[in-house]
Amino acid sequence: MPLITFERTVKHARILNPLKRFQEDTVTFEYRTDSLTGKSRDYHESNKSNYWSNLIAREREGARHLFESKGVEWLVPFAPLRSLNEPQAVVEGKSNLLELNDREWLGLAEGLSRILRFFHGREYVSFNAVLVLGPMDEHLNYFDVNLR
Repeated sequence: MPLITFERTVKHARILNPLKRFQEDTVTFEYRTDSLTGKSRDYHESNKSNYWSNLIAREREGARHLFESKGVEWLVPFAPLRSLNEPQAVVEGKSNLLELNDREWLGLAEGLSRILRFFHGREYVSFNAVLVLGPMDEHLNYFDVNLR
């Protein structure tokens, strides 16, 4: 299993790849966090509302909404990045790691457990996820914690 170390800015991660004789690779995550937070900020400035809250309100009764677990909404994105089996979780009203409470952490854990059981039933052998967060030192009214 690769070891991942994050820099404080969360813009880069270093992955130690055991298949490459422990050579260190650098992977840029900036495109994901800046893209989601930047687009969320643009939406908020144009519409005077939070994109993620609007998305959840719209999708809650729709076909793409999977379930809710302890304050965490699980859905399938309209345009998945990799495949049709790409779940997404949104924690409404929380923009960073420090704002998440025990109930929401449990909602993330229970949701991941349900998703992994689904994947296991389809005989998937791997799974990747990223928890996308805003900066730790401020609350962003325009962005909600995402897990993809």
